[in-house]
Amino acid sequence: MNFRWFSLARFGAALLAAGVGGAARAADSSRPPAANAPAEEDCATFGRQLAALLNRGEGEAALQLLDQFALLDRIANGLGFSAPEEADFRAGLFKTLPAALKQQFATFSQTKFVRIQNVGGHRRALLRLTTDDGAVNYIGFVCTRRGTGPVRWADMFIYLSGELLSETTRRTALPLIAQSRKGILDRLTGTESAMVRYFPAIQRATQLMQGGKRIEAWAECEKLPEALKVDRTVLLLRMRIAQGIDDIKYLRVIDQWRTAFPDDPTLEFISVDGAFLRKDYAAALGHVDAFARQLGGDAYLDFLAANALLMAERYPEARARARAALAVEPGLTSAFDSLLTISLKSRNYSETVAVLEELRTAFPGIDLSAITSDESYAEFRLSTAYLAWSARQKEPSLPASSKK
Repeated sequence: MNFRWFSLARFGAALLAAGVGGAARAADSSRPPAANAPAEEDCATFGRQLAALLNRGEGEAALQLLDQFALLDRIANGLGFSAPEEADFRAGLFKTLPAALKQQFATFSQTKFVRIQNVGGHRRALLRLTTDDGAVNYIGFVCTRRGTGPVRWADMFIYLSGELLSETTRRTALPLIAQSRKGILDRLTGTESAMVRYFPAIQRATQLMQGGKRIEAWAECEKLPEALKVDRTVLLLRMRIAQGIDDIKYLRVIDQWRTAFPDDPTLEFISVDGAFLRKDYAAALGHVDAFARQLGGDAYLDFLAANALLMAERYPEARARARAALAVEPGLTSAFDSLLTISLKSRNYSETVAVLEELRTAFPGIDLSAITSDESYAEFRLSTAYLAWSARQKEPSLPASSKK
């Protein structure tokens, strides 16, 4: 089962390769929504609309709901451009940013509207997104409205990266700004200066990764100064590269993130995967629940907690968390998978039958044909519960494995 999160590294990679993209700032959750913010009900309707478009693979339509001028204002604000420089900068972003977003949207296979969040004077439509390879992330789309016009999104907070798209884009734009202002390098210090100096190497690593040459991309990143390796943008890039190489490198990047950003709100999120890889299921459960508290809760996180408990062989608790997930989201098929696994592991075969019947009720016409051959059901097939159940079935089978 895949518990791996996906990150903004895919966005960042596209931006770095294209040559576009402030420092990360913690979100101010203390301020209430601005007086001119769209109403919460309107934002919720918008969030459901956006999720429906992405579920249908209509990424282009989802992009049409972006207020590009508002996003570009957020990116360019405070960069100190002259009018001609800002016009050139915005023109470049207009060409590259929509393509990067469209590329990312195309990877989403399942999208779920979760809730509206009030953060930093804005309302966000929080969506849970699952990619074709089963990786999960949460994105809060910042809602905006011009006058009496429709609700649109002006930015998005990506939970795995722990910052807004505008902030990531600003950071990756810094080297290009330095190219047009030759004296700026002398005024930069620390990782900002290093980012500018080593930007060509970061671009090469990005392009190697996109070309499937992950070993070479990792080697390119290893040449970077140690301080730059733990810059947020570079960490995201290295995490994305490491995911495609081996768990040792992937865990190393997670540990480096923890050291570099010990108070980062994203830390609980990225630590879940590392705990599962280490088979430290108690820690995984702790990270899941801590992140759920930050997020405000979600059925998928209850499912993930159920699997941590399942792997720790804490079956009653695992069953309760899977049931909690289904109580909130009855169509969460991965929670049914957890319940089936719990029943099989605990050899509670009457429960296995009950869950199979629940599945049939929840998903009429579901394919259950593999139950007669799947190895995980071998003992179940020998049980009296199965023999009695199968006698009542025309086509006994196993539910198709969850995508989540």
